[in-house]
Amino acid sequence: MRRKRDVKLVVRAMDTNGPIPDAILQSEAASSSSGLPFQSQGKQVEPAPVSADLSALRRHFEISLYFLLLTGVLTLGATGKLDLVSILVPPVALLFKGYRWWRGMGPEISNRVGGWITIG
Repeated sequence: MRRKRDVKLVVRAMDTNGPIPDAILQSEAASSSSGLPFQSQGKQVEPAPVSADLSALRRHFEISLYFLLLTGVLTLGATGKLDLVSILVPPVALLFKGYRWWRGMGPEISNRVGGWITIG
């Protein structure tokens, strides 16, 4: 037996720099036809916390980017066509970064020092 599901897709532009303020959520709820936040088969349903969803999505992309960089560095190093320093230093640096990130530690160096290392 199939269940009938009521699904409503709402598309809206939002500022991704920070969490959605409660005032916006409340104003959208007030502008709905019933005046309640959301209605589903006669029951009132509160909206899910959006900031938790965005932080989980951000963490997913950070992890994906880290593994993309690690895979690229290891693949380039596996070719054997680079000098010994270029084969050893980037993977060790990325593994060290991954270890510190896994433990919840902050950045190893400041952005300014990283910029000077990149220029040099």
